[in-house]
Amino acid sequence: MKETKHISATAPIRNGERYILLDALRGLALFGICLANWGEFDVRIELDE
Repeated sequence: MKETKHISATAPIRNGERYILLDALRGLALFGICLANWGEFDVRIELDE
């Protein structure tokens, strides 16, 4: 009988298992989302008088 190793989905991974290119793409995507929403981050309130 073949034994299988149980790996928890919530456990951190080892450095050898990381894909640096994928991490860089995720960071670039997050930067793009922040850049696209830059106008929404404006905290000034315009009051109609």
